[in-house]
Amino acid sequence: DSKYYLELQKTEDNEKYYQRDWNYLQFLKLSKINFEADKKHVVFVENLELEALKYSTMSGERMLFQANFFNRITYVPPRIPNRKQKIVIPRGYHDLDTYEVILPEGFMIEALPSKNEIETRFGKYSLHVEQLSENTLRITRSYLEKSGTFPAEDYSEYLQFRKDIVRYDQSKIILIKKSL
Repeated sequence: DSKYYLELQKTEDNEKYYQRDWNYLQFLKLSKINFEADKKHVVFVENLELEALKYSTMSGERMLFQANFFNRITYVPPRIPNRKQKIVIPRGYHDLDTYEVILPEGFMIEALPSKNEIETRFGKYSLHVEQLSENTLRITRSYLEKSGTFPAEDYSEYLQFRKDIVRYDQSKIILIKKSL
């Protein structure tokens, strides 16, 4: 979807937009919102600084949270046996998300998701979590959806592509309390 209109809105309206869009992030506090729009190359960059409390789940001494918490794909099209209609993706797009996460004090990394990559005729997806320092992670997610018309027989392959993306978007990072 197009977000170019965000740069024309007031800061308060943009804050409301993000709070509505990321309503699963409790106590969302935006401290910086900056946009860069390159209409010639059809590129829109959102630079945000924010704080979200209570995003994780505790399980004993462990803290778990999703690696991709902003630009999630959650929809998988319905299974249609013996599909007759072609698959039509009218407009392709590319989302590239890079963000840094500062881990809470008193915790250390126990497990990070392995690098996930998918490439099909419908598009490409990758999710990579990199440890920059003891308490900082860089998460990079890329999703390219290709436009085109594809044969109905390829629907199960398309469905699997979407299922894999949803599963990878739910990858967890696990932290554990440091022992004193």
